[in-house]
Amino acid sequence: MTIWVGTRKGGFAFRSSDRKRWDIEGPFFRGCEVNHLVQDPRNPKLAYAAVTSWWFGTHLERSQNGGKTWELSEAGLELKCVPETSLKRIWYLQPGHAEEPGVVWAGGEPAALFRSDDWGQSWQEVPSLTAHPTRSQ
Repeated sequence: MTIWVGTRKGGFAFRSSDRKRWDIEGPFFRGCEVNHLVQDPRNPKLAYAAVTSWWFGTHLERSQNGGKTWELSEAGLELKCVPETSLKRIWYLQPGHAEEPGVVWAGGEPAALFRSDDWGQSWQEVPSLTAHPTRSQ
């Protein structure tokens, strides 16, 4: 079992085979705020992290080996439907349903939703939310 924990100083993985003794790994993304970490139940080797750096801004990281190494996954994380607005942070990551292989969702601030169809390698803004006529309200 793995419990993923995001903090203002990085992310951690708590692992146990018996739920009595735990091994701690991390911090991943040392010195960065980690808003959300999640393991993909469709493929437990895949994990995703929503990271905000005071220097580099917000970005997503993806691991293909259960959190041992991470790679940047930011292609498409821009608010094209809201001119002159930048993505401040990603708050939540959600792997798709079992019948949606490759789909991952990311929710951000200001109110935005992104979808990946390739296991988090690239992202597309969901314009039906960001360009909704009632957005300003």
